[in-house]
Amino acid sequence: MDPLSLLVGAGIAVTGFLAGRFGGRRRTAERPELPEPVCTCGHGLAYHDQESQACHGLVKTPVEFDKVYGAVDFEMRQCTCRRYVGPVALETFYAPEITD
Repeated sequence: MDPLSLLVGAGIAVTGFLAGRFGGRRRTAERPELPEPVCTCGHGLAYHDQESQACHGLVKTPVEFDKVYGAVDFEMRQCTCRRYVGPVALETFYAPEITD
């Protein structure tokens, strides 16, 4: 091999190494966050009863008010939500295996 082709090959290798070392890193595609099942009351599906759909969560409710600052004192009370209206997970179905 002639020395010129060796120098060209070494130059290409060094250029590729430096470009990979100091060049911008590839960013991996981030997965979009899954939506959390949240009702209009702010509670998830787990806080709602399956049959009656009533909410079992607690809500911060204002008790005392002031003319200047608005609500001054709060109390935790039962949520008055009557039905879950958020997204529902897909149901899983059992299908027996098909055999010939």
